[in-house]
Amino acid sequence: MSSNAIPLSDIPTVSDLYRSSALQPPPSDSSTPEPSASFNSRISLIRTSITDLQVTSIVNAANKSLLGGGGVDGAIHRAAGRSLLAECRNLGGCNTGSAKMTSAHALPSSYIIHAVGPIYSIAKSQQPTLPAELLSGCYKTSLQLGASKGGSLAFSCLSTGVYGYPSREAAEVALSVVREWLLSDEDAGLEGGKAGAGKGLERIIFCCFEAKDERAYTELIPKYFPPTSSEIPSTSASADESKESAQEPALPLDTQASSLMDAVEKSANNESPDTKKLKVMNPDPDVLDDWETIEKPEDFLADEPAEATAADEAKASTTDKTKDDEKKPEGLGSEGTLGKNALLKDW
Repeated sequence: MSSNAIPLSDIPTVSDLYRSSALQPPPSDSSTPEPSASFNSRISLIRTSITDLQVTSIVNAANKSLLGGGGVDGAIHRAAGRSLLAECRNLGGCNTGSAKMTSAHALPSSYIIHAVGPIYSIAKSQQPTLPAELLSGCYKTSLQLGASKGGSLAFSCLSTGVYGYPSREAAEVALSVVREWLLSDEDAGLEGGKAGAGKGLERIIFCCFEAKDERAYTELIPKYFPPTSSEIPSTSASADESKESAQEPALPLDTQASSLMDAVEKSANNESPDTKKLKVMNPDPDVLDDWETIEKPEDFLADEPAEATAADEAKASTTDKTKDDEKKPEGLGSEGTLGKNALLKDW
């Protein structure tokens, strides 16, 4: 059994998804069916590998040979082990639009229902309504087989892979068949219970692996399984928070004015706010300021060239030496231009 097995209790129901806002209520429409808390608690949507679901039965998107293939079919055969292939060899294949059941072997589920969906383009070329008819047959037969074992049933997305069935059209078929099933006598199961009472299957799960399929179900589930009033998240909490925020008392005007004047005075005195001062650890108790002081020469110009040419130096030394000496700022040192360049680099 897979160490990544997902138990039924960890698979969210439609009710859970509405309450977490993962599903949104449908637009107001007279065609929307009556909400059912019972149905919404029995339908689930999850995006993961169906091989990880610890449920009673899973539905494989198989081909007519039932001997494995690509996509989810190949993944199920690999995870279940070679003993699944041996069992499938004894089934003699399966017709399109139908399904057959085997043991789940090494999977965390108990049974595998192998449903053979239609190749969309081929079926549609034969008859426009044929793809939906064949796909409906897959879901109906799978529900019947699943109900015979009871418990929970997880569907993979039939025919939406290499068989080319558009995800939204396929989801419409799946959801309509499942809703009809829940309303029918077949859902009563073998105990003769009332339709919709869940005697046959306690949970029906739509398991998506690709994002396109998940999007289709997220958009269409509200159309077939709309939320009850109790499943729609309440907006009162957020409204209360907004009201509380709006009612928070503001600072008195005199306090605001005082704070503003302090900030202006600090700005005028070239002071930084205390909370943003860069602290420098200095062991000398005589140093009161935490800032390092760098004395900037008064005649230092930011746009002065960093290096003088040889000709300029020669001219300065022969014609203006006395004048330069008088104007040399303190702190540049005896190096003249070198000292000035050093300051420019450090400033």
